[in-house]
Amino acid sequence: TAVTRKDEESITYLNRGQTYAIQLKDNLSKNELISSTISIHFHLSKHRAITNTFWKYWLSQQSEPNPRLIEIDIDNSVGATNINLSSFDKISFNWNGRTGAKIMVRFKFLSTDFTKTKGVKGIPLRVLAKSHYLQEASTRMRDNQEESCFCTIKLFRDKGAERKTKDDAKHRTKLLEKTYGTNNAN
Repeated sequence: TAVTRKDEESITYLNRGQTYAIQLKDNLSKNELISSTISIHFHLSKHRAITNTFWKYWLSQQSEPNPRLIEIDIDNSVGATNINLSSFDKISFNWNGRTGAKIMVRFKFLSTDFTKTKGVKGIPLRVLAKSHYLQEASTRMRDNQEESCFCTIKLFRDKGAERKTKDDAKHRTKLLEKTYGTNNAN
């Protein structure tokens, strides 16, 4: 979003079907294999509590065989090996910590796909990334540590993310002008 209040969580607006890069880097630059999984989850706990209901509903609405929430563009991804697409909501792969990886992903859903009600703003989701070293000798593996992070997202139709960001910026500018006056808005 253009501007986020202190009490608001940041949401990244994306377009369904557009390709986005996810860059992976090991800060220790170890020459070891790392396994990562990128998966889609619901952001709010009330939605996570009924995840299976949402997934079943979404899958029932899809006409293509083997529908996926997230796809990887293998031809344009760099450094990812042993790519596993075993589940419709996640991608798993390995990469080397010294060289890093850049995967190109495409989201195949809208935030409004999980509700039967029309006119709903859409449900916020998460792109969750989890990574761990594969080699048994690794200290991190012995400690059973796993790195994870997420980004809250909303998916829109073509160019919808750009429109939403632009509309949010206009709204924030108007609020600033109303609060501080036109001359102090910049």
